[in-house]
Amino acid sequence: MLCKIYHALENLPKAKTSLTAARSCANTIFVSTSLQAEIDMMSGVLQAEDKDFKTAYWFNRRYSYFYEAFEAFDSQNEKELALRAFKLLVVCKIMMDQLEDVNSLLNGKHSVKYAGPGLEAMREIAKAHGQKKLQDFSQVLRKYDQGSVLI
Repeated sequence: MLCKIYHALENLPKAKTSLTAARSCANTIFVSTSLQAEIDMMSGVLQAEDKDFKTAYWFNRRYSYFYEAFEAFDSQNEKELALRAFKLLVVCKIMMDQLEDVNSLLNGKHSVKYAGPGLEAMREIAKAHGQKKLQDFSQVLRKYDQGSVLI
């Protein structure tokens, strides 16, 4: 998708425009579940880039862009992408200061299937955020500084 290129170039207006075009095309023709999940995930990422975490989390007042992407990737057995979408969902909840929801997500059925350093990092970030301890947050970043473990 062209929007990924614009996002990588940090040109958010063009990224949003190209995502809108991609979404329009996807609505007029059949696209695979994986491609629709990528569109949903990119929609959430662009909303989060604008610091609009609520929109990134909610659309249609029912489900999250990230949750929809997670469900689709999970159903297609694309575990790495599913885990990334799940972690982005958790990050949005942390940014909205909804730590009870974070704990529910991290202790739910999906956390068993995707258990590992990525979700442990999210758990520790949520804890540091809840305690408002920047030093703990910095320690988590150093501890999990291994490429794709965080996001």
